[in-house]
Amino acid sequence: MPPPDPIEDNSIEDSLTDDEKLTLRIKWGKTYKPDEWVQLEKLYNEMMESYDIQSAGHIDTLKMICKTSLKANQLLDIGDVDGAQKMVKMYDMLMKSGKFTAAQNKTESGNAVDSISELVALCEKDGFFPRYYVDGPQDKVDRTL
Repeated sequence: MPPPDPIEDNSIEDSLTDDEKLTLRIKWGKTYKPDEWVQLEKLYNEMMESYDIQSAGHIDTLKMICKTSLKANQLLDIGDVDGAQKMVKMYDMLMKSGKFTAAQNKTESGNAVDSISELVALCEKDGFFPRYYVDGPQDKVDRTL
């Protein structure tokens, strides 16, 4: 006998408190099932940890991204490749319009200076501006002066 399907035996729904159900219903809408709320919330939290999201617009876009991802996966699961393809295009469009890019990724750590504030902080930390060897004119303008 196959193991019971968690969706059919309501184990996810039973594990949620009434307050959690209410919060998730308000956040994601009443058209979703409890297992879908959990999937949406999981992706939402992972994205919040991965990206620097601060504005209400970013949060709203993130919610749409999560819903689109869920729908794309559901469509793939039932074999609707055309529908899934449309959802993936929408997902990509939302990611781009919300500027959820590698540059905004919190976990992205590089040695490059990406902004003037980072340059100023580096200069202040390392004793302001570094000294360079300047023995003579470096270009035509220096020679002219």
